[in-house]
Amino acid sequence: VSGADTVVLKNAAGTELSTGAMNAGTFEATVTEDETYTLEATNAAGTTTDTLAVTVAPAPTITTFAVTPSVDVPLNSDVTIEWDVTGADTIVVKDSAGAEVVTSTMAAGSDTVAIAAGTSFTLEATNPSGTTSSSPIAVTVLGLPSITSFTASATADVVAGTDVTFLWVVADATGVEIKDSSGATVETSAMLTGTADITIAADETYTLT
Repeated sequence: VSGADTVVLKNAAGTELSTGAMNAGTFEATVTEDETYTLEATNAAGTTTDTLAVTVAPAPTITTFAVTPSVDVPLNSDVTIEWDVTGADTIVVKDSAGAEVVTSTMAAGSDTVAIAAGTSFTLEATNPSGTTSSSPIAVTVLGLPSITSFTASATADVVAGTDVTFLWVVADATGVEIKDSSGATVETSAMLTGTADITIAADETYTLT
C-alpha cells in the first residue's frame, strides 16, 4: 500500500489478524476452511479496503475400494485391489500390520497382492488438505483340508466279498477320495461327512484324500 498510517488485516468474522504501520509486509495465516480476508489501509483522509478470497482444497473422497476375492482365498494366491478416488495426490493400501502393499498416484487403478495369511486392507488417499481412509476390507484364507476321522465298520477278519462301511468327517475340503493301495479310486464324494460301502475282495489298505 502507499500513503497509509495504519494497515489492518481482518478475516471474514472481522477479527484483526495483523495491525501495523508498514506500507509493505507479509502475514502468514493458517487456513482450515474457505475464508475472505480484508485489508484496511487508513490515514487522515480515510480508509481504503481490498478483499481476497482463499478457498481450501477438500480432502480426498473415496468412491470405490474393493478386494476380489476376499473370502476363502487359497494360500499364496493373488487378490485384486481396485480403487477410484477424487482429489488425491497419492493413494496407499496397507495391510492389517500397517505394511504398505500398494502405492500409486493414479486416481483410479488396480493391483494384485499375494495372500500368505488372513489379513485386512485399508486405503488411504492423501492430498495437502489431509488423508481420507476407507473402512478395512477383511480377507480370509482357505486353509488346507483337515481330516477329523476316517474309520471302517470292520478292519479285521472281514469275509471276502462282503461290504465294509467307511465313515469320514473332514473340514475345508471340496471333495474326498478313497483309494486302495494301488492308487485306484474306489469312492468319491463331495460330502464333508459321509459313508461309503466298499466290497472287500482281499487284504487291502485304504487311504482318504
